[in-house]
Amino acid sequence: MGYCEIKLEKKRRLRRQVMFLEADLEVLEEFSRSYEGCYRSLSELPYPKIGNQVAVERQSLEEPGPYFMRCKDDFIAAGAVEMVGEEMKLLRREKEDIEARFETFSGLIRKRDLLLEEKQEALQSIAPVQSTRLRKVGADFKKTEEEWHGLTEDSINMDDAIGYLSRNVDYLESASKFLTAAKGAFDVEGWIDGDYEGTLFRHSNIGRAREMVYGANRNLKLAQKELVCVVNLEFDLTDF
Repeated sequence: MGYCEIKLEKKRRLRRQVMFLEADLEVLEEFSRSYEGCYRSLSELPYPKIGNQVAVERQSLEEPGPYFMRCKDDFIAAGAVEMVGEEMKLLRREKEDIEARFETFSGLIRKRDLLLEEKQEALQSIAPVQSTRLRKVGADFKKTEEEWHGLTEDSINMDDAIGYLSRNVDYLESASKFLTAAKGAFDVEGWIDGDYEGTLFRHSNIGRAREMVYGANRNLKLAQKELVCVVNLEFDLTDF
């Protein structure tokens, strides 16, 4: 009986993780749809044209003008859409992997029900006074056992979440260092003249900072996926 209850508790938590992933995917899909008309990747942006027109605009304006701001939005959108696309692929695979594990829990409810029937039959063969006492003891034990299983699984989820959050902090600290280093070599005109834009996010400090930020976000999501399983903690899955 106890084995069945433990496994069913694990299944319940996995279902919550699937719900979390589905909510996350829904938000990311909505974001991607909002940028359907934009460039799909950074490599598709017309960097020489952008560089020349921004330079002309800056000659006549002291502050960044409307074209500069549109180009900035295109650049951010292109980079974000690319990263979001990668994240969605990862989330879908993760969801499929969890759902595949549900097969290992098949038949547990039926097995538990059979054990309960055997228990009831055994109690019926005992004197009413003893049967009542045993039923009370059994009910108290069941309540304690459920709380124990919940606390055990909570501790596992919390421990995993703390590990992911620790790695999240490490990634963010590394990203900060790479961004500081990148500030000293932020030469957009030089990138355009040297046709560097195609490898802007490769083998450079800003590229490494991007990778660190992505790693930080990934570990944060993994921590959240563990925390949504914790008993007595209520979450609005759309807030993540």
